[in-house]
Amino acid sequence: MLADSCAGALIGKQREYSSAFGPVKEWGLNVVGPLEWVGREQWRMWMPRDVEGVNQEFVRAVFDQLRCGTEDHEWDTYALSFEAAASMKRLAMFSFLLLCRVLMFVLSAIKLSRSFLSTARDSLARWATHARLEHLRGRLDDARKVYQNVLIAARRPPTHGFVGQLWWDWTEMEWLNGDEDVALRVVMRAGNVDGSGGMMVLRAKRNLEDIVNASHERWKDREAWIKLRAVMELMTASSAASALAVFDTQPAGAGRSVVQRESLMVASLLMLYHHSLVLHKPTPPAFLRDRLQLALETYPSNTIILSMFIEAEKGYGVWGRVRSQMGPGMVEGGTKEKDVTRRIAEVWLAGWEKGRWESEMERTRGGLSAATDSERWVYKLLDGLPLMTFPQDEKQPDYLACRY
Repeated sequence: MLADSCAGALIGKQREYSSAFGPVKEWGLNVVGPLEWVGREQWRMWMPRDVEGVNQEFVRAVFDQLRCGTEDHEWDTYALSFEAAASMKRLAMFSFLLLCRVLMFVLSAIKLSRSFLSTARDSLARWATHARLEHLRGRLDDARKVYQNVLIAARRPPTHGFVGQLWWDWTEMEWLNGDEDVALRVVMRAGNVDGSGGMMVLRAKRNLEDIVNASHERWKDREAWIKLRAVMELMTASSAASALAVFDTQPAGAGRSVVQRESLMVASLLMLYHHSLVLHKPTPPAFLRDRLQLALETYPSNTIILSMFIEAEKGYGVWGRVRSQMGPGMVEGGTKEKDVTRRIAEVWLAGWEKGRWESEMERTRGGLSAATDSERWVYKLLDGLPLMTFPQDEKQPDYLACRY
């Protein structure tokens, strides 16, 4: 990068960055849900720019056809995620009227969510999704009402499905809103402890540990309780290391799948990322960057980890770490050719810092061309909207993908 001079002194030009969180999204199934997001940009599975040029009525019809009755909350969550992205695209078109922005969102995603709830009032999964939609549009009081009615007015056992996820969503909302006192009270209520003080905090920690070790039908429920225990450590001990130890000391277990391990790793990184770079809490910079580097070596195609890694490197000038990510992939001590998803992500990242990486673009495009020639991945596109990717040797549902 060239520098200017003033009175004989070199002055470096101000660096300009684009967002490290781009349009390329790849991670294990359910590692991050459709309505979970990263950072203040609320980067998630589908953003408004992802649905540009998409035949929205056709996509809605597909979601409606694939829905297997009122109990199929997963397809409903995907439908609401798509509707939220499409709604916020319309909001940008009418940004000159705040009233129009609110009404357009209510008449689409919120209205659809209420229609799902009208036929499944006892579905905690749908209440969790509805509260996230309220949070997404900035209506925190409405989201709190949902959590209070579902979790406090009708107390359910912690092993009940989606209870842990609702407690975590509520805690995360208050925590990212900057109110740690409220977030801590929510965590303690989740641990079935009322009150304050050191003894009460210790009791809540023990209760949360017992809940984590209890039997949970769904893996994501157990993960939610682990996150509650970790964020409590982060807020009370003010130590990122002790919070991450909660994740790291979880037994691997013979039955834990690769996706579950990836999910737990991403959960720990997101907590540390939000604590350090979003809430700007005192954290040694190398602590997050080194952990992201290690995670990227284990999951090189996970674009959540890749984007957090690039964002954490911003401003530190250690460009060798960034540039090394555009070289051959190192997996388990050996060189492995990067897959198509990772190559596409690197085309995006080549323009991350303006004026620095233009020379990398052609080399990255060449790597992408080689990857598409050597790798037989199938991308099933739904009228221009990517739903899911499958390697050729993995069994896949007929309605999601087809083979070469």
